[in-house]
Amino acid sequence: MRDRYQVFGQDDGIILTTEGNAEIMRSKGLILGYSLLYEFDADTPEEAHAIHNLRQGWKPYKPEGKPDNCPQCNAIYYPEDSGMCWRCGRIDDENKRP
Repeated sequence: MRDRYQVFGQDDGIILTTEGNAEIMRSKGLILGYSLLYEFDADTPEEAHAIHNLRQGWKPYKPEGKPDNCPQCNAIYYPEDSGMCWRCGRIDDENKRP
């Protein structure tokens, strides 16, 4: 489920986004003047934020809500944050076991 994440920066800020979203932002002129600082792969948005915070020298990223076990594979995921399991992808009501 890995996505490519890109980090763009300019004097007034930094943007962390997926490569696909960066393409959309670029086509709309939303990241004009921003430079690509770095890119990396991550399995979930929570993992991407953790890597990004580490590279920026910021406090560790703390996902929203409490961790839970994925109803499909039992891996840890954050249903109140991205709701994505690093093994199964997005977990929603249709993907949950009865």
